This record gives sequence, C-alpha cells and structure tokens, in this order.
Amino acid sequence: TMRQMLDRGRALLERQYTGRPEVLRALLLQFASQYAVLDDTKTRAALLARAESLTVAGAGENLLPAIRCYGVDNLRLQGRYEEARRALAAADSVLRSAPTPHNRIACLTARSGLGAETGRGDSAIVAARATIAIKDSLGDTRDVEYLELFSLLGSALDNTGRSRESLQYFQRAASGMDGSGRGGTLDRVIVRHNYAIALMRLGETAEAERVLREALDRAARTDASGHVPWQPVVHY
Repeated sequence: TMRQMLDRGRALLERQYTGRPEVLRALLLQFASQYAVLDDTKTRAALLARAESLTVAGAGENLLPAIRCYGVDNLRLQGRYEEARRALAAADSVLRSAPTPHNRIACLTARSGLGAETGRGDSAIVAARATIAIKDSLGDTRDVEYLELFSLLGSALDNTGRSRESLQYFQRAASGMDGSGRGGTLDRVIVRHNYAIALMRLGETAEAERVLREALDRAARTDASGHVPWQPVVHY
C-alpha cells in the first residue's frame, strides 16, 4: 500500500543519511508532507519535531519559521484551531528574524489555510495570493505546492461566498496536476472534492455528485489499501 511504501522508504533513507543532518532534515520535511496527505497527523508531528531539533542544532539554513508553520497546519488538520492560532502568532515572531522566501511561503500558506476554515476568509485570500506572487517571482511554478496554492485560494473564495469565482482556481490546480503527471495523486482528489463543494453551494448538485464520484473512484485506484480521504466520503 501507499502507507507501507512510505514507511519503508522513510526507514531506509533515515538510516542512509543519519550522518548528514541537512539532508536528513530535508527528507523529514518531505515525508511529513506525504503523511499529511494520508491524514496521519501524529507521524507528521513527530517528523516535524525531529526536523526542528536538527534545525536548532544548526543543520543548514534557518527553516525554523517554516517548520513551526507546518506545525500550525498540522494543528489545523486536527481541528485544533485555537492552538493553531497561538502557534501561528509564535511562528510570526520567529519569522521576523528569518524572512526568507521559503519561510514566508510556509507561514502565509498556513495563515491562508487556517483563515479559510475559521471565518477569516478575506485574510485567507490575501495570504494565498501573496504566496502565489512569491512563487511567481521566484519562477518556482512547477511543483505541487504551487498548484495546491490555487486550490487553497479557491477554498478561501468559496468560504467567503465567491463560489463561482473559486471554480477557476480549482480547475487550474487540477489541470496543472494532470499536466505534470500528478493526476493520480491524492492531492488531486482533494482538489476535485473542493471543486464539488463549490458546485454544491451554487446549487449544481448533479455535477457535484459526478465530481465526487470521480474523486472517490480515483482515490480507490490511488491507494490499494482502501484508504480514501474522508472529505469526499462525507459529502458524497
């Protein structure tokens, strides 16, 4: 299964790069993002804690603000919104000492995701647009993080009553994933789920049902273990 492959790959690479803390930290952060896709917030938190320890010990550039903001996002995924707000405020203070593009992107993304789910839609929209602008300025527009930002912006717009406008951003994220070989990923499943929710709010229930069915089918093909993201199941 996807989870088993991830566990085996992580164990192998952690052993291989134990003596290279900067490389190990990068791997831990990459794996943390993959466990987030699988809704495994516990493993993600443990990996982020290890990455933070390596950073504090001096492994590579200062990514402490980014790691703290990934932690904010992990709290958001668990619905622990008050803790997430406090953690974001603390991360912002650390960010002021290391406002690199990487750190700013991570913290703006966390702010947008949290705002979209806690009634701060306008702030979420501003943060998502700012993050996209930073990525554009760097020419960093080919990774999945960039594509997910359009889904994030779409969700923020949808949650502020701008569902029709949000559709174009969900479509851009999905088409970008299809065009870059990521059409079979769980990331794309979630994008299509968000698109369907916007359709529901617009009263286009038949099309929303079709999209949710597609998302469920694709999720089942993506992970042979039967793990399916909970969002499409709840809304189907």
